[in-house]
Amino acid sequence: PAFTYTTQIYPQPPAALALVTAARLLRAGRAATPLALAGAAACAGFLPWLSTRAALVALGVGVAIAYVALRPLTPATWSQRAMRVAAAALPFFVPVAALVIVNGLLFGRFMLGAGYYLVSDQQPILTYAPQIGSLGLLFDCTFGLIPRAPIFLLGAAGALMLWRRGPSPVLATLLLGCAALFVYIASLAFWWADGGPPSRYLVAGLPLLAVLLAAGLERLAALRPAWRAVAAGLAGFSLFIAYVYAVLPHIAYDLAPDIRLSERDGQLFEFVGRLVRPSPAEAFPSIVRGTPLDFVFGAAWLASLVALVAWSRMDGARDRQGPVRASRSSSP
Repeated sequence: PAFTYTTQIYPQPPAALALVTAARLLRAGRAATPLALAGAAACAGFLPWLSTRAALVALGVGVAIAYVALRPLTPATWSQRAMRVAAAALPFFVPVAALVIVNGLLFGRFMLGAGYYLVSDQQPILTYAPQIGSLGLLFDCTFGLIPRAPIFLLGAAGALMLWRRGPSPVLATLLLGCAALFVYIASLAFWWADGGPPSRYLVAGLPLLAVLLAAGLERLAALRPAWRAVAAGLAGFSLFIAYVYAVLPHIAYDLAPDIRLSERDGQLFEFVGRLVRPSPAEAFPSIVRGTPLDFVFGAAWLASLVALVAWSRMDGARDRQGPVRASRSSSP
C-alpha cells in the first residue's frame, strides 16, 4: 500500500516511520536508557501533529513507554526513577500540550482533534461499529487491504510464531500502537477514506503488518513446496497490483457514493477484470454497500483468517512432536 503514495504526500508514511523509530528505541525494554525513553517519547508526542488518527498510535506507544520507564530492569534510586519518568513524560506531553494550545487558538477548542469535533454536527464521525469497519478495512473489494495486497494474508500464519517467542518490547510497542489505530479507524463513519489511495488510513500501522508478514513467510519456508507456491502466487498478484497503480495512478481514486449508487467494484478491478477472468472483485464483498450477503461474505473471509491461524498452530504442534516421536521410535 505504501507504493501507492509515490504521487503525493500524506501524513501516514511519516507516522509509520515515527512508530518504527519509537519501537526500535524501546528494543532494550525495561533496560532502556533515559535517552532512549526521551527519543521514543518525542516520536510519540509528535504523532498527533501529523494526524488526529495518529494520536491513537501515540496513545498505544505511550503505554509502552510508561511501562518501560516505571518498571526498570535493575533496582534504581528515587532520583534515577525521577529521571526516567521525566525523560519519558516531558518529550511526550510538551508537543501534545503545544498542539492543544494551537487548536485552542485556531478553533476555540483546547483539545486534540478539534477539527473533528467542530464538524461532528454536520457529519457523523464515529459509528461505534468497529466490527463493520474491520471487515471493510481488510476485505472490501474497493477500499480493503487484502484485495490489493493479498500477501498480507500470510501474516495470520505468523501471528502465533511471534506469540510463542515470548514478550518483545518492539512487538509490544507496535501492537499497542497499531491496535489502538485500527480500532479507531474501524469505528469511523468514513473508514474507507475515499478521495485517496485505498487503505491509506492503515499505512501508519503497516510496520506491525510487515512484522506479521515476515513471520508468516518464515513459517511457510519450513513447510512443503506447495505452500511456498501459494505464497509466491499471493506475492505475485500483490506486485502486479502495485505495478498497475504505478502505471495508472489515477485508478486509485474512488468515491464511496459512486460505489453505492452504481454498484461498481472500483476502477482498479474494472481494469484488472478486463485482463483476468473471472474478475478478482468477485472474490471479495463490498462492505461499503453493506448488503446482508456482503456481510456474510466478509464474515467468511474473517473465518478463513482464523482458520489459517488455527492451522498454523496445529502444524507447529506437529513439527514439535515430530522429533520426539522419531527419538522414541529409535530407542531400543
